[in-house]
Amino acid sequence: MSLAAVQRNQPAPRAYYAQSSIYNWIVRFSGEAVRQARVFQPMTGGEWFLSKTPVTAGDRQLWFLDVFDTDSRYLLASRLSEQGSARETIELLDSINISQNDAGSSGRS
Repeated sequence: MSLAAVQRNQPAPRAYYAQSSIYNWIVRFSGEAVRQARVFQPMTGGEWFLSKTPVTAGDRQLWFLDVFDTDSRYLLASRLSEQGSARETIELLDSINISQNDAGSSGRS
């Protein structure tokens, strides 16, 4: 989202914030947001949903591979793939399974 879009979409009516103020706020808080996101462990169940979405970009066929927890609807992983192969899908699921096991949560079902 651009600074101008953030500026237009302020929740307070008739509020105006300079783009420099918005930029400084982003710089100030983005490091903390990244730190918290790295250690965040969502409460997930043992059943996951895989979404494999074809996307055409010019003359190329690409695939979005997304894995969601069915209970919380939390996006566990996402990958852009050129082939969308079963092997890439399994690698994506295994990467989540490794992360889940490291955190002591349930694995894939």
